[in-house]
Amino acid sequence: MKGQKDNEWVFSWQRPTQAEMDAIQISRDKASTGSQSLKIAYNSKSPASSTNATYEITHLYKTKLDANDAAFSVDVYLTDASKTFHTIFGEGEKETAFRVNFKGGEVYVLTKSDESLVYAGKWNANKWMKLKVESLNGKLNYYLDGKLIKSVPAITKEKWTMTSFAHNNASGDAYFDNVKYGSTKSLAVTEIQKGENRLVINPNPASEFINIKSGGYNLEAYKIYSSDGKLVLEGTKPAERISVSSLPKGVYILTAQTADGQSISSKFIKK
Repeated sequence: MKGQKDNEWVFSWQRPTQAEMDAIQISRDKASTGSQSLKIAYNSKSPASSTNATYEITHLYKTKLDANDAAFSVDVYLTDASKTFHTIFGEGEKETAFRVNFKGGEVYVLTKSDESLVYAGKWNANKWMKLKVESLNGKLNYYLDGKLIKSVPAITKEKWTMTSFAHNNASGDAYFDNVKYGSTKSLAVTEIQKGENRLVINPNPASEFINIKSGGYNLEAYKIYSSDGKLVLEGTKPAERISVSSLPKGVYILTAQTADGQSISSKFIKK
């Protein structure tokens, strides 16, 4: 994976079998950035589970993240939405920080420690998706492709230490790429600099106004959310320039609706 080091990844079992080690690999089959991604492959010689992870690998953070200002993001590509489930979960020092399950074309997220996951949205197989989880000022926000899908009180006050990736080997392969973690502001700046969003916002950071370039999309409406998921501005038929002078300093998400029904998003910083 681009930007990742081998010593940041560990098997989640003390003694993985050869089949388990063979299923988890660095692959050139698909990549969202660069030429490689982490692949957890379906293995017909290994049993599937209906409820538990069969294959699992963990990414260790080089620096623990403050739960009051923590963010994790990853690009995800899943080849089968029918019966397999894939799970991504972050850990605090002693308890779970967040959890996301992709199962049967639906997304489920953890809202309270040691409780069942709740429905949060839909997903489609055979396309790259960007998952992002942020914990800021006591709120835990789940995003999929730039859209806020669930906002709940933070699950843990402990520092975030690692994220694990797993699936139950029922069918299909999973690819993970472009892993990032840090403060909410540092991830927002990184994403903007990488140019990963289809909306281009300038100036960024901004103080009085922002200009929007939509890459050829006809925009019908827009909404601006604060980093804790609150709607702070909205409008229809956005002009290229939008006033943000009334917004407090911070990180914001602009989500725009296109004429053909798509939702596209980008982040900006109000200084």
